[in-house]
Amino acid sequence: MTLFTPPLMAKAVKTVDGMDMSERIRLADEIHVQQPQLLASVVVLHRMGSSYPQIEVALHILLVS
Repeated sequence: MTLFTPPLMAKAVKTVDGMDMSERIRLADEIHVQQPQLLASVVVLHRMGSSYPQIEVALHILLVS
């Protein structure tokens, strides 16, 4: 099991923030292949009434983790 330490999380945030849109899409595709339920949980938020800024936060958390 991987432990999320503050330095590890900071590095992950910097990595995701430095990605362009195509890199983020590739990462989302990888998540879809390995953990489709996690990505689906974010995608369905709009149908549940979440705004796009709220969904963006959830997606960013998913990409970082």
